[in-house]
Amino acid sequence: MHEPGEVREVVVAELGRVRWGAEEVLRDEYLQLALWTLQELSFRDFGGAGDVWEWDLELVAARQALEGELERALREVA
Repeated sequence: MHEPGEVREVVVAELGRVRWGAEEVLRDEYLQLALWTLQELSFRDFGGAGDVWEWDLELVAARQALEGELERALREVA
């Protein structure tokens, strides 16, 4: 299990490792699952995780990085 700061670092490193094309972003199940999980932590209660994780700045930064990639991909295919 990763600490919140490590999650952000892993997400940013993976997104920077290769330039993901729009199709890859939109179809990658792990990216979508990671984004969904981070959104659930921020916008709902996820598995009893508690409020401590809801607005953790490192997790919010990871979520924003994934949301940015998704938005870029959607704009590219539109």
